[in-house]
Amino acid sequence: KCDVPREWVWARYNKSAVTCSNSSLTVKKTSSSPDYSLCMASSGPLSSGVFTWELGIDQCSRMVIGVCRPSTSVDRRVESSSAWCWWSHGTLCGPDQGEKEIGEYCVGDVIKVTLDCGEGTLTFRRNGVIKGTLTKVWGEVVPFVCMDNEGEQVTLKSRVEQAWAEHG
Repeated sequence: KCDVPREWVWARYNKSAVTCSNSSLTVKKTSSSPDYSLCMASSGPLSSGVFTWELGIDQCSRMVIGVCRPSTSVDRRVESSSAWCWWSHGTLCGPDQGEKEIGEYCVGDVIKVTLDCGEGTLTFRRNGVIKGTLTKVWGEVVPFVCMDNEGEQVTLKSRVEQAWAEHG
């Protein structure tokens, strides 16, 4: 087992609707158009290993966090057919999993997300308490936040990658 640090930042987003600051760790929706703006983080798609990241919810009225396919548009709302996610109003959803209410998150909360590519799971914690886990997370995915309303803001607080490699 070895830890392989990777520099994660908000790397892909609609620059006409979102600003990035704080060494590319904070994203803020600055325009009401398009309705939803999706921001992707990481230094590339994730498909093996275990990854954990924390998001500080700085301003929130209607947003969604989770993982999605790298080909997802940054100008549309994410769909549960191609994303595993938790909406700020409390809905947890993903492909072929229906919806489950796990409680809201709001300003001041820290959301910890753990992606286990080997197990195919995505676990969400709010302020250290496990809120829910999605399954069947297979293939290449990227962390994201999708913001609906102008003024919403999120900060990537920490990111850790644990990769398992065979050494021969």
